[in-house]
Amino acid sequence: MPDQTTKIAVFIADEQKELVEQLTELINSTPDMYVAETAFNGGDLYTYFKNGKNGIHVALVDIGMPVMDGLTATAKIKEICGDDLKVLIMTGLNGRDYATEAVSKFADGFVAKYHSLDEIVDAIRQVLANQDFFYKPDPTDITHPVVTPKRLPGLIPIERRILCLLVKGAISKDIAVELDQTIYNVDRVRRIIMHKLGADTPVMLGVIAEKHGLCR
Repeated sequence: MPDQTTKIAVFIADEQKELVEQLTELINSTPDMYVAETAFNGGDLYTYFKNGKNGIHVALVDIGMPVMDGLTATAKIKEICGDDLKVLIMTGLNGRDYATEAVSKFADGFVAKYHSLDEIVDAIRQVLANQDFFYKPDPTDITHPVVTPKRLPGLIPIERRILCLLVKGAISKDIAVELDQTIYNVDRVRRIIMHKLGADTPVMLGVIAEKHGLCR
């Protein structure tokens, strides 16, 4: 068993058992990482992380899994683990902007399965080291321009609550009463939220929140 104190602990979630076996063999043969656990559906992935990261550094998550798809599972486990756990989305699907969807679910990176296994392993290292969204697009897909999606800054709980109340149409006075805050503080947090998300108007704030699923 690899030394868990010195190596990158990886969780692999993919319904293709052959791919999981191949990646596990390759990762365990590298000097700096090992596979700590695997899952073949999104439900088991979520169950593993529902109480925290469990010592995992990077979760390699496929989109097209049964029980719960990888994007939905990612949103749930990132809500629990935050930046303590890095999630690298991978997929062999094309025809949709899955990288942007990965950003909206708070994933830390995206890699297409059409890359070699060695490149996927290297992506694990990079997503752990990178502070921005890591994007390795599908080299065979010419339907989308190669544009790195922008990862949204994280919102602390009070910012998220105020954002979602604003999106519902609540005014500062009502938000202040509901959250036991002063109107001044609500307005101050609103300005911080708009600055973080790059929104110039309340309407744009709602558009951004909807696009990235911030209040779902």
